Amino acid sequence: LKGHKEWVNDVAFIPDTRLLVTGSADKTVCIWKRETGGIVLGSLKVGSDAHSVAYSPDGTKLAAGTEKHIVVWNFKTGEELLKIEQRAWRVAFTPDGLRLVSGNYKDIRISDATTGDIIKQFDAHATSFFYALAIAPNGTKFATTAHDKTTRFFDLITFEPIGEPLEHPDAVLGLAFSKDSQLIATGCNDNLVRIWTVPLSESELQQVS
Repeated sequence: LKGHKEWVNDVAFIPDTRLLVTGSADKTVCIWKRETGGIVLGSLKVGSDAHSVAYSPDGTKLAAGTEKHIVVWNFKTGEELLKIEQRAWRVAFTPDGLRLVSGNYKDIRISDATTGDIIKQFDAHATSFFYALAIAPNGTKFATTAHDKTTRFFDLITFEPIGEPLEHPDAVLGLAFSKDSQLIATGCNDNLVRIWTVPLSESELQQVS
């Protein structure tokens, strides 16, 4: 697909559609038709590098994490709904679509997806740069990775750490949960992918007991 003028930082398929979305260093976000390569709604300008893109589970909103802001649009019309004044290397909607989880250097923020108000802010990896985040499909937790060679889990209700960090021999650059939220795969700078069992959150432990 040709259209961006600089490198592409992130790509995401949009479920139940024939579309995908991209974020680029050319300071734009594009929604594409998969079959034709045509751009829907034109290029959405964000004013700085678009590092990350995400869609809301109900398919109504699109978000981008950029060097200066988090921007949220109406997915169907392209209308800008929200601009949060914060840099975000990674951004994701929670499964209920009500919150945005974003990461920037050492800083993790959970924001209201409608108002942009900060619900919680903390350092997930106190001594190291943040790289990636993923939210469990069941909505109970999220995970982050960093240059400190760890993957860490946090409860999406209490925001407290879950279990012990997963230790790696080198920086952890990427991660993904399985559909059932029971496994997580991590990509490490040692050229290996590892698959781990995901620890249970407090709410999950209460259900088990």
